[in-house]
Amino acid sequence: MNKTNNNLRIGLEENFYHSFKRGYELHIESKNNQDAWLLKESIIWIQHGIEIGLKLLLIQTNEYLIFANINDAINKFEKLVNIKPNATIIDVFEEDDSPHSIGCEDALKRARIMLGLEELKKGDNNQETLGDKILNLNKYRNRINHFSVQLNTGKSITLLGEIITDFLSLLERNIKNQEFTERYIPEIRYIDSPMRSPFTEMTKGVKNRILNLIKLFDNQKVSGDFFDREGQEICLPKFKDESLSIIEDWGSAVIILAETLNEEKWIIFIQTGFFSYEIIQFIWHNMIINLAGGQQNFQGWLVNFVGNDLVRKHSNNVSLGDNLRRLGVLISNQDNIQKLEEKLTCKN
Repeated sequence: MNKTNNNLRIGLEENFYHSFKRGYELHIESKNNQDAWLLKESIIWIQHGIEIGLKLLLIQTNEYLIFANINDAINKFEKLVNIKPNATIIDVFEEDDSPHSIGCEDALKRARIMLGLEELKKGDNNQETLGDKILNLNKYRNRINHFSVQLNTGKSITLLGEIITDFLSLLERNIKNQEFTERYIPEIRYIDSPMRSPFTEMTKGVKNRILNLIKLFDNQKVSGDFFDREGQEICLPKFKDESLSIIEDWGSAVIILAETLNEEKWIIFIQTGFFSYEIIQFIWHNMIINLAGGQQNFQGWLVNFVGNDLVRKHSNNVSLGDNLRRLGVLISNQDNIQKLEEKLTCKN
């Protein structure tokens, strides 16, 4: 997503992610509360996400497959490249009198025929396919948007649940964009993860532990081993109590902002369960902005209760932990925190 001044440009992958994720969240809420109004919203968001997801499948095969009238798109693209030589066929959507893209039904048909996806083929009387279920959902969505609709809450919630699971699996197997399959799909699936609640409760406990721990900091000098700094000595600064604030809380990740008496700013990242893309982006953004900007009075500290996820090597044989260490971020695991608590409590 690119944002400049008052303009917001949302990529196709991000558009899918936002709509499908929002629809999934509303689906869970409507299921828990048996709320038909939330179900209505969920259907609209999920259907839009499905339409965008189908277009993602088509575009990676042939970008022209998403246009209702391909000849019209080609003619308008020809005019556009005369003015903007670097334009792509997708850029024609930004122009006045842009060509129309296909709707959900046509996207489903083209994906079924052109891509040969078995899940999207029509079923028989005994077996509904994913394609059949998407068509049923699309009918609900059209009635909601254009007139009135009779919703059987139980059946509709069940239909959405089946579609969500199967459609995410379809995209995971067929989308070739690595960021999409390794970032967006896991984050959407995590919405209803049975492990989410324990992680949230665990985070609350760790958050309180860290808040209590840093209140014990009083310019003591301790071993760097507590912070992944072997052979070094770390001075624990005294923090201004009024400066402690929680600026983000994602359930399994919390970010605390604090300031020392010497006006050194600390950003403390607490991660307990699912190592989300948002927390990684936030770390990188803040570290790079502050360090590249020559901000000297700045320190990052990652409290890692994730385990080996942090140090897992990527394709370039470098882990997130390696990169953070190079940027000067302090890193403490569960064992480090426990030992530091014992040391400071004993001294106080």
